[in-house]
Amino acid sequence: MCLSAKQGNAQGILYVDDGETFEFRKGQYIHRAFTFDSKNMTLTSTSLHPDPSAASAYVKTMKDVRIEKIIVVGANYALKSKSSDTSDLGNRVDLKVTEGKETRTSIGKHFAAKDGNADYLVVKDPKVGIGRDWVISFA
Repeated sequence: MCLSAKQGNAQGILYVDDGETFEFRKGQYIHRAFTFDSKNMTLTSTSLHPDPSAASAYVKTMKDVRIEKIIVVGANYALKSKSSDTSDLGNRVDLKVTEGKETRTSIGKHFAAKDGNADYLVVKDPKVGIGRDWVISFA
């Protein structure tokens, strides 16, 4: 997933179904919105499904499928005072991940703009499910 945060805020969408059947017609799919909010320093995943109860059986089959990596391009606007230098391998950004009632910490890496390329933030394996609501806060 890659969100462009050039203006400080960004949105993205994910749609997943089984790719083999027509069960999506019965609501068996996942449809998520991802929102990066620079004012609140959060990245949020919420459902866009018009009938979440229709999707519940499919969401249960996908309970172990997680987001592997989040990349926020142009994150410098929002991260000016949130990252701390660690090395040439990126600046450490402390994160708080909330999924359901569970809250845990994680670490991201912010890479500065270089050679005409935009800066970007990478969060590797935040351990969040694709079918669940979650919030990543930049501590």
